[in-house]
Amino acid sequence: MFESFAEIPLSNMHNAVVPVVVVSPETFRYIGTAFNISPSGVFVTAGHVIDEAIKVQAQVPDSNIAVTWIGSGVGHDVQDLVGGSLLVSSYTKFDEYHSDLALFRVAQGTQYSPFPLTCLKLSTRLPRVDEAISGAGYPKPAVESDSTTAETRTLTVVQSLHFTPGKVTQVFEEQRDKIMLPGPGFETSARFDSGMSGGPVFNEDGYVCGVISFSLPPDEEYSGHTSYASLALVLYTMWILDGAEDNEIAVYELAKQGIVGTDEFFDSAQPYKQDNGRLGVNFPPREFG
Repeated sequence: MFESFAEIPLSNMHNAVVPVVVVSPETFRYIGTAFNISPSGVFVTAGHVIDEAIKVQAQVPDSNIAVTWIGSGVGHDVQDLVGGSLLVSSYTKFDEYHSDLALFRVAQGTQYSPFPLTCLKLSTRLPRVDEAISGAGYPKPAVESDSTTAETRTLTVVQSLHFTPGKVTQVFEEQRDKIMLPGPGFETSARFDSGMSGGPVFNEDGYVCGVISFSLPPDEEYSGHTSYASLALVLYTMWILDGAEDNEIAVYELAKQGIVGTDEFFDSAQPYKQDNGRLGVNFPPREFG
């Protein structure tokens, strides 16, 4: 099973899978996990991670929602930057399917010239029952902050990216129920700890097939773990602001342009216009996987 994920470039993974935080001149609050799918900085996370970030931001004066980029740049094939916070410039929650999904863009700021961010590739097929998967996220990041003055404040984020393997146990193409998993998703035996919400779930081919949503603790009858992820397929029908405030673009269109990476099954997906005018996508049948 572990050989299935041997080609995932772990040295670059810290640059694509990052903590979501709320930062101010005096505080630093960790919220959850996100991952990048575009060189220009389009990130995916769980909808409830964005909800919590918005709530915390409202409580902390002069704060911003951001991601903490923690690539070392030493001995790795990454940019020379040694890390820092990239502020969220816009976000989109996707409530149409009641899915626990959100997209956001980051502003790369004015201190550095724009650079291509490391990104992950999306799957275009349904996960299979008994298929091996692996989730990634930051359950307990250690953050040290020196806030003597706003000018000299430094942050040290200990890289605590966790990978948790498991298998797909059930797939819900529409929903599990109206409360726990009201949107398309799947159940897995992997352990997704608190803080990993919003992280990617990789299939056997190394593509993102899901987004970590939540986990149930073991009970007396079943000692194993039960966790849930939103289907990554739904991401194709989501949209994000593209530059101008009034210009929206769907992830499907970004993938069609080659900006978002996909697997070999993407060309078999068929887009169509829904009754509400939004983009819908018919995906490859199960036998394609």
